[in-house]
Order: sequence, then structure tokens, then C-alpha cells
Amino acid sequence: MTTAIIYSDEWRQFDYGPEHPLRMERLGLTWRLMEAYGLTALPRAKVWAPEPAELDEIARFHSREYIEILRAVSAGDWVPHAGRYGLGPGDNPIFPGLWEAAQLGAGGSLLAARLVADGEATRAFHFAGGLHHAMPGRASGFCYVNDAVLAIMRLRERGFRVAYVDIDAHHGDGVQFAFYDDPNVLTVSTLHPAGPQKTMNMVEFYYPEEIAAFERDFVQAQQAAYMETCVEDDEIAERMDAGRKALMQRGDNEIGPYQSPMEDGMQHFHEWYRHRIGAMDTSFRV
Repeated sequence: MTTAIIYSDEWRQFDYGPEHPLRMERLGLTWRLMEAYGLTALPRAKVWAPEPAELDEIARFHSREYIEILRAVSAGDWVPHAGRYGLGPGDNPIFPGLWEAAQLGAGGSLLAARLVADGEATRAFHFAGGLHHAMPGRASGFCYVNDAVLAIMRLRERGFRVAYVDIDAHHGDGVQFAFYDDPNVLTVSTLHPAGPQKTMNMVEFYYPEEIAAFERDFVQAQQAAYMETCVEDDEIAERMDAGRKALMQRGDNEIGPYQSPMEDGMQHFHEWYRHRIGAMDTSFRV
């Protein structure tokens, strides 16, 4: 069993801005932590440096119009209607090198997919990837180019059926959108229904021992900052739970058509979930 570790020092030159919660220095810190634990020098592990993804590769999912907007704002050109593409103050700021950063992130995930598909690696780890919110013609949720979609497309091109398991704290809506009608791609997110009006969005924090022991102020501040970003997620989850309850009370089905055979397992999950809702809230019984 061999492991490919995808990493580039080029990430250090990109910056979303001082007020943005996505700090690019986290990648360098993660890398140094991995080095300190000896993970980058394991006998059957190899470090690979990615090349930026080609424009045509990115255009397999993203529209040419959107790509040209990304390139323009990245170069410093004034685009008065950038907001139509999800760009501007807030989640998806415009900053120098935006396009190059997106290319590099996509290139890393494409490299990971190729190494696995070619049998050069049993598994690949690209911790700068996972920008799963980006849509074909719009940035969303800190994400400009959807590297996960591009990697899955490459695997599908090679004939693989893909199970995409999203362990982020937010639902990977861009990936779901890309493959909803593809019976050979299964997408799963880790949002856990805990009742008819409760969904658990589980987040775990890990710190080096010396940080956890001696830098409690940092730990508390970091967790508090993250929780501020969860307010919108809580609102979304509450609306989803209210919608499921309303549909069930009406006797309507709360899920869409299943794509067989890849989504057959989801049908059993939803049947179990509906049974749990009825068992935990008798007001649902008709």
C-alpha cells in the first residue's frame, strides 16, 4: 500500500485577506505538523508537487464566461458585475492571484485522482483541496473552482464508479449538483439527523499537545471564531428540519428520485429515518 501526499509551497503566496476566516497559513502549519510527526517520510509515502490545472480541464465543469471573470478579477481588472458570479466582499473576496490559487488547488486534486487511477498510489491525500461549494458559473462558500468535481470527473473518465464522502462541516452542494443525475457517483455528507427537529453537525477540534496544554486562550478564541460561522448553518438546518416535518405531516415524500443502483442504500436510510422520526415524535403519526 502506497500513499501519495500532495503539497505545494506556492500556497503561501495567496491570501483571502486579513478579515477572512479561511487562513491560507493553515496549510503550511499542517505541513510542518505532519513533518514533525514523521508522516511525510514514511517508508511507503511519497510527496508530490502539483501543477496548476489547465483552463480546459477546469472548463469541463465551470463555464467559460465564469472562468474569464475569475481570470480578470485575479489580474486586477475592474469587473462591475462581479457580484453576479458570487465574487466580492464576504465569503468569496477578490484578491491578487485568485485564479492561480484556484488552478493550483484543482491541479492537486486532479493529480491525486490520476495517481490512484494509474495505480501509482493506493491512496492520495491532498489537504489543500475540497472546495466543494463552487458552482459551474458562481463562487460560493470560499470556493472558486470545484476541485472535487474535477477529480471525480477524471476518475469517471477512467471508468471508475465513485463514492464521494464529504466530512466537512458544511454540505458539499457543488458536488451534489454536479452528479445528482449520475448513477455512477454517490455523494454522502456527514450531517446526522438526531430527531424530527434536530440535526447534528459534528465538528471536532484537534491541537498539538503543547497547544492544548499551554495555549488555552488560543484554543478558546479559535473555537469561538468557528462557532460564529456556524450561525448560518444552524439556520439552514432548522429550515430543513421544519420542511421535513411539514412534508411528513402532509404524507408527502421528502426525498427525490433514487438513482439505481448507486443510491439504493440511501433509500433504506431514508426509510429508517422516516421510521425514527415517527418513533421520536408521535405527533407525526397519522
